[in-house]
Amino acid sequence: MDAFHSLFTDEADFADDLFTLSTVIDRQVEDRVGLAEFVSQVAGRLRRGVSLHAFGRVIRCAPDGRLLTGAPGAGPGRRTGLDVDIRIDPPLAEQAARLVDQRLTHAARVLLHHEPMPEEERGFAEKLRWLLSAIATGEERRAIRREIGWDDQSRVTVLAVSGVGDNQGGAERLAASMSPSPVVMAYVGEVLAVVVAGRPRLELDVSEGMSVGVGEEVPASELHTSWRSALTALRYAMPSRRNRGPYRLFDAVIVDVANVGALRVLADVAGQSDVSELADVRGLAALAGGDLPNMLTVLEAVAATESIRQAAQLVHMHHNTVAQRVRDAEAALGYPLTEPYGRTRLMVGLILYRLSAEA
Repeated sequence: MDAFHSLFTDEADFADDLFTLSTVIDRQVEDRVGLAEFVSQVAGRLRRGVSLHAFGRVIRCAPDGRLLTGAPGAGPGRRTGLDVDIRIDPPLAEQAARLVDQRLTHAARVLLHHEPMPEEERGFAEKLRWLLSAIATGEERRAIRREIGWDDQSRVTVLAVSGVGDNQGGAERLAASMSPSPVVMAYVGEVLAVVVAGRPRLELDVSEGMSVGVGEEVPASELHTSWRSALTALRYAMPSRRNRGPYRLFDAVIVDVANVGALRVLADVAGQSDVSELADVRGLAALAGGDLPNMLTVLEAVAATESIRQAAQLVHMHHNTVAQRVRDAEAALGYPLTEPYGRTRLMVGLILYRLSAEA
């Protein structure tokens, strides 16, 4: 490896370096190497430390490709709760990081589909994570479902709970309140995945700082699709500001993917491109970091209602104060907010901001 030059250190060589790394990745996928070998080869070729998190598994390699056995995991990255997270240390430049991350994540997912479940990782939580990942073979999935007690006619819903932090007891009480029947749960990174029979109760008390995304009801064999939709719903959720419900739709503490509807496409857009570079999103980020408190909360109320007075009632502020905030925001964003088109544009901009790394 000493004969290799370090990749992505010179912008002039960016295209060549990407081709070189892609060749290494493609060869490993074709050979169906194990994940540890994959991470080792990538780390050695990048000459950087590489960490792979995949449903509870952590593989870390030093810049020379050595496997760091027994080393602590790097923890979930910016895509907390997804099935695969790859982190590079020191990080690459922004453009390189985006493209390399996409290539590595896709390759890791392909290799995961072809790697058998390790015996040492067959504990109950790991088995549930395996089902959520859609990686296990059909027979493995059937065996795990039978062990949990689900047959082919069982219908389930997956919920994703974030913001747990040190309040695991509160999260588990929340999970238990979702259904009169026993629930099944496991942590995927920092997100708690909760599986309930049928549809869950949604009149819940959510501890301060937590939020809940509710997936689709599906056959137990399609558990992974409900999990992915729960994660999508979670991206639209906001941390609870009080420990007791009920919560308004406007609070977005508990978000059902069924209510997200066609707006789900915005989560896909935000996941595939850097929406923080859009002018509307940059403008909202500047307003969020400005001197006026609760500016985005006010703008969300304006986008969700038909008049300044209704928005003021929603956020418990005087309508003159809200009107002034709107004028300030219009000057910063460059378009009228209270006209129908402006309200729609504002709502889309707010959603993309909430989905962006800036939020």
